[in-house]
Amino acid sequence: MYLETVTSILPLLPTLPQTSSSEGYTSTISLLGSHVTRAESLINSKIANRYNLSGYTFTNAPPILKTLTEDIAGYYILRSYYSADSQNISEWVLKFEEAVQLLDQLGTGQMNLTDSTGSLIVASTTLGDIESNTETFDPTFSENSPLTWGVDTSKF
Repeated sequence: MYLETVTSILPLLPTLPQTSSSEGYTSTISLLGSHVTRAESLINSKIANRYNLSGYTFTNAPPILKTLTEDIAGYYILRSYYSADSQNISEWVLKFEEAVQLLDQLGTGQMNLTDSTGSLIVASTTLGDIESNTETFDPTFSENSPLTWGVDTSKF
């Protein structure tokens, strides 16, 4: 998603320094590209337990993921240019915090992911859950006294 994401974010950040010259533009695009990669990595790691995003690019990605990528990468790049003291209040800090909260909701299932047509993207069933063939047995180690611990006889 790198180049399309970078060029979609640039108009959202008109105050970036030195974007008017070709040298400044190239430098800013390079820096922004590294922050887009960081943002995409954060997004993928936060929701990978529910969704497999391997077949998506910026063009066909779910719209909310495009927005979250722009917000998170925007925060990262502005943080790299400006200090974070109390004199510099930025709306991008709030956008970053909101983006991470939304990712947490997507990752835990409190919110569902939809594609650009509004259709629900089915959560992956192959990731996250571990099943065991011993689920119905009593645990070997319990909260009782260690003297009462033992292997469930129905396992044999």
